[in-house]
Amino acid sequence: IAMLHANLGEPEAGLTPARRASEAEPQNLIHRGVGVFLLAVANQPDKALEEGRRARADFAEDPAATYLYWGEGLAWLVKGDSSQAKAAFRRLRQGGPTFASWGGILEAQSLVYEGALQEAAAELESGLNRDLRNQYRKNEAMRYYLMARIYALLGETKEAHQKLSHIERLKNVPIVLKELRE
Repeated sequence: IAMLHANLGEPEAGLTPARRASEAEPQNLIHRGVGVFLLAVANQPDKALEEGRRARADFAEDPAATYLYWGEGLAWLVKGDSSQAKAAFRRLRQGGPTFASWGGILEAQSLVYEGALQEAAAELESGLNRDLRNQYRKNEAMRYYLMARIYALLGETKEAHQKLSHIERLKNVPIVLKELRE
């Protein structure tokens, strides 16, 4: 329920269900990570960073605790510190294919915030190649979409259209990207 609120653009409304879930199951890493994420996107970055530190201490022996860097990286972005955000997203990338893929996407977005568009596009492209080599296709559409947006910002419309055409050929496209097909 907490993440549903975030997906609906109401992260503040998800804070109470996230807190209740964490209190009911304090040893559930996902609940704790959702809390960190929601605090960050609800514009409470200091609370997000503090909760992230506490959760990482509680899960210090759990390799999946790299998940917590997702929310922490977003909190640093909210604070306007893209350097710290990129460092958190690099740590996120150490946690298996899903986290590695999302960490790269989020790091690329941090580069966009810095105005390093070429570097962001290169990161997305190399991450896409890595994902495909690892048979990880869940973020393929998102990567193509972000690359298209970057190339459009750079005025490279031919390259932007080429990236969008890749999305048209994909079978499992997230609903938020399906509007691009029309």
